[in-house]
Amino acid sequence: MPEAAFFAYPATPPASAQVIRDAAVKVRQTGLVSCRTWEDLRTSGTLVIDMILEAIRRSDLICAEVTSLNANVLFELGFAITAGKSVWPLYDSANSEAERNWQRFRLLTTIGYVPYINSDDIRAQFLREVPHLRPSLLETVVRPNLSPSAASDLFYLRSPIATDASRQLNRRLDRETLHGCRLITYDPAEGSLYPLTWFAQQVYDASAVIVHLSPSRHSEALISNARASLVAGMAKGFDRNLLLVLEEQSELSPLDYRDLSYTYRTPSDLIARVDEWLNAQTFRTATSSSTLPALSLATELKSLDFGEPVAENEADQLASYFVETASYREVLNRSLTIFVGRKGAGKSANFLRAADTMRSQPRNLVCVIQPSGYELASLVRLLAQFHAEDERMYAVEALWQYLLVTEIVRTAAADLSDRLIPVAPESPQAELIDYADRHELNNEFAVRLERAVASALGNSGESIEERRADLARRMHQHELAEVRELLSAVLGRKDRVCILIDNLDKAWTRTADLDQLAHLLLGLLTSVQRLRHSFARSDSRRHAIDLSLAVFLRSDIFEKVASLAAEPDKLPVSRLVWTDNDLLLRVIEERYVATHSSDSRNALWERFFTPEVNGEEVRSYILGRVLPRPRDIVQFCSFALASAIDAGHSRIEESDLVDATRSYSQFAFEALLVENGLTIRELEAVLFEFAGSEPRIAQDWVADAITRAGLPETDRDRVIARLRQLSFLGREVRDDTFAYEEDGRDEARLAALARNLEDQRGWPSRYEIHPAYRAYLDIAELRI
Repeated sequence: MPEAAFFAYPATPPASAQVIRDAAVKVRQTGLVSCRTWEDLRTSGTLVIDMILEAIRRSDLICAEVTSLNANVLFELGFAITAGKSVWPLYDSANSEAERNWQRFRLLTTIGYVPYINSDDIRAQFLREVPHLRPSLLETVVRPNLSPSAASDLFYLRSPIATDASRQLNRRLDRETLHGCRLITYDPAEGSLYPLTWFAQQVYDASAVIVHLSPSRHSEALISNARASLVAGMAKGFDRNLLLVLEEQSELSPLDYRDLSYTYRTPSDLIARVDEWLNAQTFRTATSSSTLPALSLATELKSLDFGEPVAENEADQLASYFVETASYREVLNRSLTIFVGRKGAGKSANFLRAADTMRSQPRNLVCVIQPSGYELASLVRLLAQFHAEDERMYAVEALWQYLLVTEIVRTAAADLSDRLIPVAPESPQAELIDYADRHELNNEFAVRLERAVASALGNSGESIEERRADLARRMHQHELAEVRELLSAVLGRKDRVCILIDNLDKAWTRTADLDQLAHLLLGLLTSVQRLRHSFARSDSRRHAIDLSLAVFLRSDIFEKVASLAAEPDKLPVSRLVWTDNDLLLRVIEERYVATHSSDSRNALWERFFTPEVNGEEVRSYILGRVLPRPRDIVQFCSFALASAIDAGHSRIEESDLVDATRSYSQFAFEALLVENGLTIRELEAVLFEFAGSEPRIAQDWVADAITRAGLPETDRDRVIARLRQLSFLGREVRDDTFAYEEDGRDEARLAALARNLEDQRGWPSRYEIHPAYRAYLDIAELRI
């Protein structure tokens, strides 16, 4: 019997579907394989996913038409990969726009695809490549890259669109972690461009997988849903418990998914279904699969693991390899710290490590505020009610004082309730627990924030005094003195009450009112100062409480906040900048030592890396091609490791590092779009004008590129400044020496150096495109 090939393709456009149907007939006529299409499976006009999956199980080869990144086709392709089938992606080469989407999708670019224009092309390529005789991706790519790791309970693929439904789902799953569930989250909005093998590892490790597809009306939905669909199919192939959820709309209700997905009308419908699904999970940690036997590591290289570039996904392992910096020690020792860093610099890792370190001291009470999502529109409406600056700041400070005090109450009450010895009735501890219950303070921060804002929006006084009095009443300010005494009685013996705040930048989106949000964050800092002074006072009724706060902010957000401050130089800032190359390399080395405790850090480079790349020492090569941030060096080395394992190498060779340079460059480019403060469409148009250019370019050339991208001349300076702030462009500060902004304080210094150079030479200084982006944009390396 000939081997069987299954053809998966979208039903629309009809002309394209006809090409694939005709190709299936022509391939069948070669006599090499028997062929079936999904349309051959129709019985009585019905088609269900089980019929398609069974047909794939019975086939040896899956021919998948991927030009349009159809969700159904990619789901079936993902299933085929982890079910151990050979796969053969087909791609309409006449579709130029789809080529760009395919490169952005990226998960299968290393596998390649078969370009075609007509059915005869497909037949000819089949005879040339005989794809049914190829080994499966499971054997050649997926299995070799899997490694024993800490298994998880739940793998969650978030939607990149911040709808009410997605925010509520994020919160619901975050709450699951409070009950001991180990949750691994993929957030496409973070710009993390993981390879196929990373998704395979997460799915393999998980007991259950939940995938939130995005509404197709959003511009980011096509690529996001394509990736999510492929990964969902992989989960089905690994026989994991799977739930796909999607908003009700006819154009995104895939027929094939109907038995696997839940289509919701409202956010409350979604959460009710997820609750039901979660309650049915036993979360027995996955260690093996019916389709993938227990792993055996054939080479020492496969035991190497550089970990996750996202700290939240390995919080339980962070302590074993965390690299302490001076900025981190300031968080532990200072009473008020604004911890500032670029995206990927390690803010969340420092946040998590600081929380664990402070909690390790029994005489500390640690309040962790990490809202997964909150209603920014209502905050903006609240602030818009107050036209005068002093009124707005009063409202913001009142809101923050209420939220911070209630967070302290909530944390202290939870700490008391968790103790083995119950609190005595009518004691201050019992009163505090009762206060938290009566005021429903056990809710998460985001819920209390939204309730407080909703209450404050009812403020209707006409005079300033009336408005302030009404706001104070709605924020329960009259009770804060009572609560302060109660906290003093309960926490008076504590050495320190620490508040750590992260994730406030989740609301910092392109559609947000950034001025209002900046006022909100500035008000947080002001209110904490006043709250610290209040808590530090003692008298006959109150003990002094040492209150400290650390807020973790992205650099661009802090610069916006600082621009509104009356005295920005007095803001207590701790900046995380990785200017020390040895310290940045330790991010990788400590991860190695954590799993190879008998080895030194140098052993990593001696045993697992080629010494040179194109004549350049390997560590210097890596440092010269990544942005100086932990996320980036981890991602680069992970790409190199995956390439080496795919190639069957015993160490990471020069070719693997060259491959990693291309993969990392695309990762850096997509992360840049996320970090960008312009609209993504504007920035993409500008950046692609640099494709194929020289690495060092004149100022006039940059100005012309912005014009060619369609932006008006009035926007030119703003766009160039943003490209410098994002470290895409570096300034020439000495002859043939270029420097990049990694810190908001760099701009004035680098501008002065560039001007001085121009004065000395008598002609304009140049710009240089950062090496991190050159490979993706086909920009040549420097010729020295």
